[in-house]
Amino acid sequence: MRLIFEFWGEHPDIPRAEVSCLGKVTDHRTQVAVAEIPDPGMLGRLAYTHRVMRYQGECHADEESFVRMLTDLDLIADRPFCGRVKKMEGHQMKTSSTHLEQLIGTHIHGQVSVSAPDMVYRAIISGDRIYFGEVIWEIERGPYHERKPGNREFFHPGVMMPRMIRALVNLSYAMPGEIILDPFCGTGGTQIEASMLGCQAIGTDADPLMIQGTRLNLPGSNAAVADVRNLPF
Repeated sequence: MRLIFEFWGEHPDIPRAEVSCLGKVTDHRTQVAVAEIPDPGMLGRLAYTHRVMRYQGECHADEESFVRMLTDLDLIADRPFCGRVKKMEGHQMKTSSTHLEQLIGTHIHGQVSVSAPDMVYRAIISGDRIYFGEVIWEIERGPYHERKPGNREFFHPGVMMPRMIRALVNLSYAMPGEIILDPFCGTGGTQIEASMLGCQAIGTDADPLMIQGTRLNLPGSNAAVADVRNLPF
């Protein structure tokens, strides 16, 4: 399935690298990428993506091209919908976002509902391109905030945040059922994120206190005191 990915924007490369672990990235600009994804069911594991859209089309970043694309698509919405526009830094579109959203509403056949839409069509304007699609997934940062290290049963300074750990697990190409080993597991952050993705998470650390903390943070975790130069397996 061809999808459009809108990124949060904290990092220039990690979001696109995450997506490339799920499929083939065919195009990208600032905070947006287009990719062919064989299994859309994997979208929920992404950490640095904000929204995902079903690809409808793209065009040059000018009003005339946008109207022509919408006309050619001749879309029919079977539920109340609205149009939304996001302009990324460095975009080359002169037309206002409000006017572009109105164009979406007038060129798609169906009932427009700005206050309570069941469908959202979104145009991402980045550089000299407009990417247009129907929003099918939104990834919120709230759950990551709830899992931040300071909220765990055991805390120790100097640990990575959950979103970065999730991204690193994704970049390892680890799939459900596969093994993830963190030989310096600290307080168990990698094991927590990997376990949530269905991986077999194993952690070792030379510090017994860290292993105790990992077991508090992830009861039943496979964690052991060990030197990385002499692992017990």
